[in-house]
Amino acid sequence: MSLDAYGTSVDAWPHPPNEGLGARVPAACLTAGRVPDDPPPAMEPTASSGRAFGFEPVEHTADVGVRAWGRTLEELFTQAGLGMVSLLVDPASVRSAARRTVRLEAHDLEECLIAWLQEILYLYEVGRFVPAGVAVTQVTPESVTAEVIGEPLDRSRHESRADIKAATYHDLRIRTIRDAGGGDRYETVVIFDI
Repeated sequence: MSLDAYGTSVDAWPHPPNEGLGARVPAACLTAGRVPDDPPPAMEPTASSGRAFGFEPVEHTADVGVRAWGRTLEELFTQAGLGMVSLLVDPASVRSAARRTVRLEAHDLEECLIAWLQEILYLYEVGRFVPAGVAVTQVTPESVTAEVIGEPLDRSRHESRADIKAATYHDLRIRTIRDAGGGDRYETVVIFDI
């Protein structure tokens, strides 16, 4: 068995780690902790960590949420997806054995984000496909193209964390924020109905 720099089996990948998906997608958009030679991203970073991209859980009355941020819309959507995945299941318990391509259309960015998160939830709940991570390759104001990386559900290894019913539009807004370095980043908070 071959292990990457973080102790994850690279034999489970459908392709060598530095080819295929990794060659087409910026490292910031790849599955958390699964790409050799990248610094291991924390699964639940805080906004004050100074990272250019990330997510953190947020408290909400009777529901759960995720604050996500990134330098690009692709990073923002990736981090929102990773945040939801971390609420559903421990991504470290999931092998990167297969991938599912997602292409969807919507009327605006907020609808794209909700449709994207609902698609991950659909793959998990109906398709019985457990995400290890996600890679969003393109976001426009009316479409999303991405890959969900994971494996078929195995109840003996994949323990559910939260029973998410849906991603909601509750106070949903994608904002552009000027960071301390003078650059812009995107940020959002998504609330999930449980």
